[in-house]
Amino acid sequence: MNWRLERTLAFVKGKRVLDVGCWTGEYTAEIARKSKGEVIGVDVLPSAVAKARKRQPRLRFEVRDVLRKPFPPNSFDCITFLEVIEHVDNPAGYLRAFHRMLKPGGILVISTPNAGSYFGPLRYFRSLDGKIRDIEREKQNTGTHLDHVYSWDLFTLYRILYRNGFEHVGHSFANVSLGPINLDFLTPVVGRFSTSVIIAVRKKKRSRRK
Repeated sequence: MNWRLERTLAFVKGKRVLDVGCWTGEYTAEIARKSKGEVIGVDVLPSAVAKARKRQPRLRFEVRDVLRKPFPPNSFDCITFLEVIEHVDNPAGYLRAFHRMLKPGGILVISTPNAGSYFGPLRYFRSLDGKIRDIEREKQNTGTHLDHVYSWDLFTLYRILYRNGFEHVGHSFANVSLGPINLDFLTPVVGRFSTSVIIAVRKKKRSRRK
């Protein structure tokens, strides 16, 4: 198990968990082993869900966009949104949907690439015009690093969460590497500059949203 997933799972709690953007179900399976309750994985891509069902036949997977077809209010103890918020055009819309679907006090866990990492400035050492051309040629909905439409650091991420009815529970950092060289053992020292940020928030009993 990689450090990012291990640190993410530390925040997963509750008997009914929804994994949004489950892709092919690898993280969903680990969440199921951790929670030992009912875990549902959803993704908007039928091809990804088909693979998830084949790989994890004992788990429940659905093709579903929770913005268009949300689950009933107060349905889940915990929702995970792992490596997805950087891909979606309407992040606040998803957070509002999660807020409705979570039970009072329910936990939302998000992991995403860390915009405050040491890796960010390195991108500017390549041809900027070349990168712009690459962006124009990108295929959408790839589910990879080529399809990021937002970059989040811890503070910006928490700001949008707080404004949409959540309060801080905990956070962590993971993934320190230099190209193919894994340096995760340095995370305790330089963690806040690592390439992944993980945050857990709780649904406020009384939302301050206007």
